[in-house]
Amino acid sequence: MFFRFPGLVADSALCSRVIGLGLIPIGSDSWPAKGQVPREGSIVLIHGNGNEPYGIKKFIELLHSKRNDILSKKWLLLDLRESITTDE
Repeated sequence: MFFRFPGLVADSALCSRVIGLGLIPIGSDSWPAKGQVPREGSIVLIHGNGNEPYGIKKFIELLHSKRNDILSKKWLLLDLRESITTDE
């Protein structure tokens, strides 16, 4: 299970505590509501619950601008959960 620190604020001690609880701490390098544009490999933070309509608007604009790249699979949206493997 992933954990995102509120406001993306954390230090190494907090990260260690989260890991100790069996969680995977994640951050973000692109928060469209704050004007941070995603680049290759970015983890994008979108508040889809409606409390940041500007961020949703900017993300939808980004999807429209990348439409051709998305259709040709040159630009992909990936589910972060799929990057984790489990050995059972």
